[in-house]
Amino acid sequence: MLFLVFYDQTFLKKGIGQLRDFVNRNRNNLTVLDEKEWSVIIKKAFLECLETEIKAKANKSSGTLKSEFAVPCKEILTTLIEYSKSDNPEDDNSDNDKTYLLNAKVIKDIIQFILTNINFNDNNNNDDSNRSFCFSAVSCDILKSILGVRKYSSKITSGLFDELLQSFGDLIIDGKLSMVDANHYASCVEMIILEYPREFSESQKKVMLALFEDYFLGKSKNCVYDKVQLHLITALNYITTILSFDDIDTFRKLANTICSKLLVLFSTTHNNEYLKFESDKVLFV
Repeated sequence: MLFLVFYDQTFLKKGIGQLRDFVNRNRNNLTVLDEKEWSVIIKKAFLECLETEIKAKANKSSGTLKSEFAVPCKEILTTLIEYSKSDNPEDDNSDNDKTYLLNAKVIKDIIQFILTNINFNDNNNNDDSNRSFCFSAVSCDILKSILGVRKYSSKITSGLFDELLQSFGDLIIDGKLSMVDANHYASCVEMIILEYPREFSESQKKVMLALFEDYFLGKSKNCVYDKVQLHLITALNYITTILSFDDIDTFRKLANTICSKLLVLFSTTHNNEYLKFESDKVLFV
């Protein structure tokens, strides 16, 4: 059986490589395995093996997670997700009979796995930064692929949304991040908000407003990165266009607190033409 190799850690690299080759060879007919079989492979093989490797006491210089595990695993999952996409974006947002390889339980398992490991930090290992950096990029790409298919994003419950927003928000506000990692996390915050398929609750509105306020008031350690700023401004603009806030004074206060920040960004960023379009809506709400 092709996938039994996964269960022996000695053959992790070989097993993941074989699975990637299998997916690539069958990318036009991935229903060669049914939904249940994909569920078992992803949960019992892929996620368990990747988590073991994330927490391994590997040498930073080895690049093991990046070269042998994280990137191939991302390629496998994104291929499975992309297979479910239509050439017509409207089809992905409609109730159609198209085959979707990943069921709701697997989607939740993948997202929970990302949440569990996104900020993994082994205090006993000073060489974890290389693995942490690699996993953050990979996990963000996988999450955004899921969010890009309405059939999958619709499986994100209110509870999962709260966890995602809290986790990525905390990283952006409190994390000591590289510019690349901060950009990855901010792009996830933007897409989490834009693709959330349900009506925002009052508590969710307050959490989002608090996140934007903390960021634009300079409480974030990552407020100096242009791309992070643009991702969050895009998300904030989306909220201003679709939400009717019961407490308009709260929203007006937020708009006033970030006006000066937006004006500074407009005058200093290399993306000022884009930023002008994005900031006008907030400044004149």
